[in-house]
Amino acid sequence: MNLIGYLLGNRYKVLEKIGNGGMAVVYKAHCTLLNRYIAIKVLKEEYANDDNIVKKFMTEAQSAASLSHPNIVSIYDVGRDNDIYYIVMELVEGKTLKQYIQEKGKLSWKDACEIAYEISQGLGHAHKNNIIHRDIKPHNIVLTNDMKIKVTDFGIAKAVTATTKTISDDTMGSVHYFSPEQAKGGFTTDKSDIYSLGIVMYEMLTGVLPFNAETSVAIALKHVQEIAKSPSEIDVTIPISVSNIVMKAIQKDPSLRYNNISEFALDLKLVLDDPKGQVGQVKNYDNYATQKIEPIKMQDISNKKYESAILRHSQFDEFVKNSKEDKFYNKSKVEEEKNINVNSDRMKHIEKKKKGKRIRRVIFITLLGLILFSGTFYLALYYSGAFDRPNEVLLPNLVNENVESATKTLEELGLELIVASQIYDSTVPVNCIISQDPVGPKKVKVGRQVNVVVSKGPAEISMPDITDLSIDDAIFILYQHGLDYELIEETSLDVDKGEIIKCEYETGDIVEGGSKIKIYVSAGVGDGKVKMPKLVGKTESEVREILLLNNLVLKEPIEYKSNPEFGNNIVLAQSVSEGSIIHEGDEISIEVNKTTVVPEEPIPNTNISYLDGKVKIDLSNITADKINVKVLNDMGRILVDKDYLTVQDSIEITIVDTVTKYIEVYINNNISARYLM
Repeated sequence: MNLIGYLLGNRYKVLEKIGNGGMAVVYKAHCTLLNRYIAIKVLKEEYANDDNIVKKFMTEAQSAASLSHPNIVSIYDVGRDNDIYYIVMELVEGKTLKQYIQEKGKLSWKDACEIAYEISQGLGHAHKNNIIHRDIKPHNIVLTNDMKIKVTDFGIAKAVTATTKTISDDTMGSVHYFSPEQAKGGFTTDKSDIYSLGIVMYEMLTGVLPFNAETSVAIALKHVQEIAKSPSEIDVTIPISVSNIVMKAIQKDPSLRYNNISEFALDLKLVLDDPKGQVGQVKNYDNYATQKIEPIKMQDISNKKYESAILRHSQFDEFVKNSKEDKFYNKSKVEEEKNINVNSDRMKHIEKKKKGKRIRRVIFITLLGLILFSGTFYLALYYSGAFDRPNEVLLPNLVNENVESATKTLEELGLELIVASQIYDSTVPVNCIISQDPVGPKKVKVGRQVNVVVSKGPAEISMPDITDLSIDDAIFILYQHGLDYELIEETSLDVDKGEIIKCEYETGDIVEGGSKIKIYVSAGVGDGKVKMPKLVGKTESEVREILLLNNLVLKEPIEYKSNPEFGNNIVLAQSVSEGSIIHEGDEISIEVNKTTVVPEEPIPNTNISYLDGKVKIDLSNITADKINVKVLNDMGRILVDKDYLTVQDSIEITIVDTVTKYIEVYINNNISARYLM
């Protein structure tokens, strides 16, 4: 399915493919409504016809859209275009943590702890909102160009693991980071994310993975059965305290891991402050407490292991046999020495007894071998499914079934229904099951617990106030209140293109949870027409960009005038007044101020900042003896024109009026920086 050039949802122009995962393809796209670049994750074709995956894909993505945290990639929109299901999210420029590790080989323990700490902050926010990631791995962690950490793919992992429990080679990328409970197809909690983050941290510190094998099944078995070598054993420069944190996070038993991600983050913070501190200590639980032991599956044990076990068994039998024979021989020899003159009849009797014992021993060993062979053959047939297992039943699909009815059904099968959580859902009737774990139909053991999520029905929600908000902010507020949205474009002479005209409901109206709220958005003044934007007070370069966005043409040559009351390169006049309705393609004339200052394009500069009514100008990178600072209003008129010496590290200017629009810094009569208030 090639979507390049396709207008998805009649809004998102797909530009290029930037990623490919096991479940979805990621594209870079342009939002034609908000005029910005975004990333779109599209569900692969092979999953689009699976109603269970699609439902979970959409539900979980909508849940993840409620997350707002600097360490989490923001989700803007979730939609469907025919049979194409997609998620619109923040476009993050950078590289994955996996790529970063591969480039570096391994990271310093400080860098690893700092990155893990930022990941834990994002996960902590998700866990507080009852969202488990379920697929934490370096491939889903993005390092931005300014080295900020962003966690992505929230909710998508849950859709996959809740539907497909079988581990195959297709899951090789994720199985390296699976928790033991995920590897066994069990019920996952936030502690599963802690385990996976521990594995990611292990890889950052050492450059290798703790468990590896040729197949994903073999790797999963190692997660369940093997104990990883500690990072400090691989690299002695890693502090023991850092190694302890990792080893506590990747404990097989979830009860031995950190209680929550906040505890994990606290230890990371402590070890960054004091690497010799006592952190990451695992509680010493009773090793002899009653435990549930999972049966070993025959197909998961190699023939070599069987051959080794049989060899050890036969060697042991031979040892016992030889020991007994040696003992009997020595005893017989002593008797012969003591009774050298015993008559031949007694010797025959002794030989007969020895022969009888040998025959009985041969019979015993033969019978024992037959019993062992029969038992092994029986187990092989049993686990291969050659005949029904009496302790297993077929778990049905309980989705959309009433809880009381489902409980009775499971009790008759010898299973137990556990209500894991209750959530509002407008698509599933109240007191009916939304999802189950494990998913049916499948064979499970008698006595197994089946965890279900139950619908509380649609919630009654008070319509939030979205007036005077941008579309992005309005959508975010609706998602936070459990509401969906539909954008409807209308022409408008009064509201600028892309801004909200009105909403279907008034603030405070009671609406049903999950309802799709209609938001009417301005499409501008109509086909082929445009409302004249404001140009006065802008710079020449800003005007060129504004006219280009509105499909208008700048008339050349530009007329220049000199007015010392206004800033250099500021537009003083425009040929068509602001707000007039004109046609696309019309030519617009402007007058630009040219003073005695040498004209140069303003450069973006971080030397100027504004906070609480004060403008701060950093002088640390300025080599000139003095600078000139101009304060301008939104029309470009100069309000303040003052020189400052640069002997100090910085200067502060208090802004007392509300009409200030720009701060400009000049060095040697050339503009150096321009700050838009």
